[in-house]
Amino acid sequence: MTTFIVNPYRREKFIKKTLGKTKEERKAAMKKTDYDTIAHMKQVEIDIVEKDLQMNKKKDAESPRRRDIAKRRAKLGFNDNGAEEMEDEDILRLENQKKDVQLKIQLMQ
Repeated sequence: MTTFIVNPYRREKFIKKTLGKTKEERKAAMKKTDYDTIAHMKQVEIDIVEKDLQMNKKKDAESPRRRDIAKRRAKLGFNDNGAEEMEDEDILRLENQKKDVQLKIQLMQ
């Protein structure tokens, strides 16, 4: 890269090789590069917004279950400092065990 800065002949050869031999070709290539860069940046922004929306939808979908868990924990006497939503690994494990038992009973019948 330093030879690119120091040696003007290499710099000229590289520019002409990558962007085009004539001045018009180089201008067109630079405009295309600028356009592609702007289009790419817009696409990245759109992807980020879509990903954020998906995460919000997922969070909203989990929210009722988490509220239910918080209510059950409050009934059991846990002090969660008034948390309205709670994730409890023990309750999740018990729910999974319950599902497994129900599945086994269905398979036995």
